[in-house]
Amino acid sequence: MFDFILNCKKPLTILLGANYIEISNHKQKILSTDIAKSFNIDYYLTNNASNIYHAKINFIDGEFVCDEQNVRLIKIKDNTYILNFLLKNECFLQKKSKKIVKNGLIFNFYTNGMVEVETENELKYCNKFDFEIIDAEVVTLKNDFIALKFFGKNDSEYSVVFNNHFAEIISFDSAVLEQTENGFKVLTNLYDIAGHGLVECFEIDEDIKKTDEYSVYLNKAPKRDFNEQVLPIYFLQCIRARDFVEAKRCLSPNLQAKAKMEHLSQFFGDFINIYPINDKIYCEYIDAFDKHFAKPFTFQISNGKIQNIN
Repeated sequence: MFDFILNCKKPLTILLGANYIEISNHKQKILSTDIAKSFNIDYYLTNNASNIYHAKINFIDGEFVCDEQNVRLIKIKDNTYILNFLLKNECFLQKKSKKIVKNGLIFNFYTNGMVEVETENELKYCNKFDFEIIDAEVVTLKNDFIALKFFGKNDSEYSVVFNNHFAEIISFDSAVLEQTENGFKVLTNLYDIAGHGLVECFEIDEDIKKTDEYSVYLNKAPKRDFNEQVLPIYFLQCIRARDFVEAKRCLSPNLQAKAKMEHLSQFFGDFINIYPINDKIYCEYIDAFDKHFAKPFTFQISNGKIQNIN
């Protein structure tokens, strides 16, 4: 038997033959099958005039894999996977939302995520982003690099940085991007329990290099009003935010004495997501080949502190 835990950012309807499965970020469901072979999934954004998207889940060398842009398949243990649907844009009408003229370039932004950059005589760049653009800004950076900042519904934000040849270099789920003397810095809301924001600093030369990163509290102090059962998630979110001081507050005195910042960083590594499933918490990682995988952790809690981690 193979189990697929279905996750999504927006309410989705999944079509499997004649069956309809509705999921949302508050309504997790599990798809089970005892057939070890490739299968197809169609899906669309629920309650919207959405396109129908197609994904193929391939069975290769004894495990399931998926190479679709808007679908991420993460193996968490034998025969169990997380199937993540990443589609976010709810607007499919190509209506111009903003036009900006800057440094001899014309930037056209459309509600369906389309962006065009042109001169009077030539189209320099064209791409469609998975983002509904209501407003936009253009920021000129060092060495003629450019940052585009998108603003959408419900305070959603996105930004992308281009080099001087209009090649996309890096993007962020934030539009709090500021120019600095040697490059730029970005503040990203991590939407975690404590209320962390992650500040990343970059230097621009021929390319972009990260020079520093650190966390801040968006409300000046961490929020600690949560149930003891949520403590492991709070702890891991502090690790992800590089807030090791707050992370150590979650540990028992015995573990605090042993756990230095470098130990916590090395032990957990650079994970990008956290999934609580049954009695374990899985952290999602990306390997050198851009393949996503997960590691399980278990936590022993007593007297409001983490006593042991396996």
